[in-house]
Amino acid sequence: MFPKEKNSTKEGYFHLAPEDRLEFELENQEKEEKEIITEKVFDRLKEKDSQ
Repeated sequence: MFPKEKNSTKEGYFHLAPEDRLEFELENQEKEEKEIITEKVFDRLKEKDSQ
């Protein structure tokens, strides 16, 4: 698979109808929050392994 570029996401956003943009933003926010949580979990696991 090819990595997604941020520009393609931005272009996709502007091609959406105004009422769909809110849903698009919420989905992006949820993805970012899940990535942050995942990083925190892995950091904690690394800390436990190093002890």
